[in-house]
Amino acid sequence: MTSSVLANDRRRFLSYVALCASSFCMYGVNNVLMAIAPTFVTDLGYSMAFAGLQGTVFLVAAIAIRFAFTPFFGIWGSKPFLFFGAISFCIATAVMLFVPSFEWFMIGRIVQAIGLAVYWPCASEAVIAISPESKTGRYLGFYRLITKLSLTVGPALAFGVMNARGYEMIFGCLAALSILAGLLILAAVPSANQPLSKGVSADSHTNEKGVSEQRQGHLHDAKHEENPVTADAKTVFLLLATTAIGSLGYGIVMTYSPSFIDSVNPNWNEGSFLTFFSLGCIVASPLVGMMTDKISWRKLLPACLLLLSVGIGGISMLSTNVVLLIASGVIAGLGSSGGTICILQGIAQTTEGRKRATLISHQQNCVDISIAAASAIFGYLLALPFDDSCVFFGWAIVSGIMGAAVACIPAARRR
Repeated sequence: MTSSVLANDRRRFLSYVALCASSFCMYGVNNVLMAIAPTFVTDLGYSMAFAGLQGTVFLVAAIAIRFAFTPFFGIWGSKPFLFFGAISFCIATAVMLFVPSFEWFMIGRIVQAIGLAVYWPCASEAVIAISPESKTGRYLGFYRLITKLSLTVGPALAFGVMNARGYEMIFGCLAALSILAGLLILAAVPSANQPLSKGVSADSHTNEKGVSEQRQGHLHDAKHEENPVTADAKTVFLLLATTAIGSLGYGIVMTYSPSFIDSVNPNWNEGSFLTFFSLGCIVASPLVGMMTDKISWRKLLPACLLLLSVGIGGISMLSTNVVLLIASGVIAGLGSSGGTICILQGIAQTTEGRKRATLISHQQNCVDISIAAASAIFGYLLALPFDDSCVFFGWAIVSGIMGAAVACIPAARRR
């Protein structure tokens, strides 16, 4: 390879590392705020109803704001929104730091929702834009691994600091991390008018939809982009429908598995299933990412959905078998995180430019809406007068059938 190609690869990799570091900070701040928010509200003297209200308002605000901003993602490119998202998190934590009242806390959460709404989809789009053509899955997988690791570190560390130094120290640290995330975006992530190359690449090919894989390695600029390729309606439906299936499964696991496990065996830690679920997610992110660079995402996606359904089904069969607890958690995690990687790879391979940014945003909204729906739907079903295990087993069967059906949907004809 020529020296220019090597220099381009180095710049690309450094941009990717900076984006991963920024996202680790952002996901860490968000995970910490989600963990400590209920405790903070109750410590202000409000009931658990208010503690739940702030979470609902935060999620609804993020979804609404993302719908409003989605058309602009493809017009202005991702970098401005990544920086804006980081600054929103900084402002939110500063508000919580200096004005400790519930009303101002809610204002801070809504400001944080702005950051969540714009940063999350734009970060995924940026990873795809920066990644080498034949390594998109690998880059997505390791990016998702970094964001998952923030969950294993952030909340536990935050509660330790909070108990030792109080909320002021926590909010101050979160504000500093948000500023660091924004500076990393400004310093190293390329903008629309700063391409990493001029179409030179060591590994370039054309994917199933005819999307040129000879990416510029920059965060696209719609004003200089003519006729961007977009996925056909069938593929878009497949991507969003499987997102909904996977997110509903994720929702029931995250929301209701702790209480169910406690009812099955009070001697077990309520969060034990989630620990093994997280382990499966961490393993799946780089593993499935690398696999999607070699194997079609259409073949891997049904397998991941089936793994998720098997893991959820395993929850319904728990009694005193700790091996089944571990296996079900890991398998469900493999399926959940692997399915997400497959979907993002599908978006990357079938859509480009401003259309890709828009589709990623819709996919993220589908995730949030489905998780919220899971809380309501499965909460209602678990309140009905029959065994709770039937709900987990029933959804395992339904999602398994859906996963098998996905395998029967043919790819769109190439143009």
